[in-house]
Amino acid sequence: SSPASIGIALYPDNAEGYEDLLMAADAAMYESKRSRRGGYRFYTDSMNVAVRERFDLAQELREAMDRKEFLLVYQPKIEAATGRVVGAEALVRWASPKRGLVSPMDFIPLVDEIGLQGRLGEWVLDTACAQAVAWESMGYASLSISVNVSPAQFHDGEIMVHVREALARHGLDSRHLELEVLESMAVSDYAGTTSILAALREMGVGVALDD
Repeated sequence: SSPASIGIALYPDNAEGYEDLLMAADAAMYESKRSRRGGYRFYTDSMNVAVRERFDLAQELREAMDRKEFLLVYQPKIEAATGRVVGAEALVRWASPKRGLVSPMDFIPLVDEIGLQGRLGEWVLDTACAQAVAWESMGYASLSISVNVSPAQFHDGEIMVHVREALARHGLDSRHLELEVLESMAVSDYAGTTSILAALREMGVGVALDD
C-alpha cells in the first residue's frame, strides 16, 4: 500500500470557513504528494497559485487528448560496436497551442494523476507501430521501435489487448516492437505483472527494463 500524504490547514490563519479550510488542506495535500509521498505539508498562500496552475493544466490536457495535440519524436538507438542505427525510442511531446512544445517531465506526472495515462499510452503504442511500418516501407525493415509503458497500462489488464490490436492493425511483426517498463514495476508484487511480461515475450515482443 502507498504511504499517506497529509495536508494541513489552520483556522482562522488559512481560512475563515469550512469550505475554504478544506480547499487549503487539499492544496497542501497535493503539494505533499508532489514533494515526498508519506510526508506532510502546511498550507501557504503560494499554494493557491500552484493549485490554480495545476487545475488549468489538467483541463488543457483533457482537451489536448480530444484535439490530438500530442506527437511523438524518435530518439535513435545506436549499436555501440558498429555505430549502426538499430532502432528508435518513441518519446511523447505535447504541442500545446498555448504553451508551445511541452516536455513530458512537465505533464506526464499530471497525466498519471488525472487518469489519462491509459488513453495516452494506447495512442503512443498505436502511433509508434504505424511509424515502424512506415520505416519498413522505406527500406528500413531491420529497425525496431521502443515504447515506454506506464504501470497503469499493466494494472488495468488491457496492455496485451492493446499490443495485439496495434500489431494487427498495422501489420507490424512483433519482433520490431519493444516495451520499456520500469524496473520497480517488473519486480513489483502485482500478481499479473510477471505473467503479462512472460506473455509479451512469448508473442515475440521485446521487454526492456528502464531506470
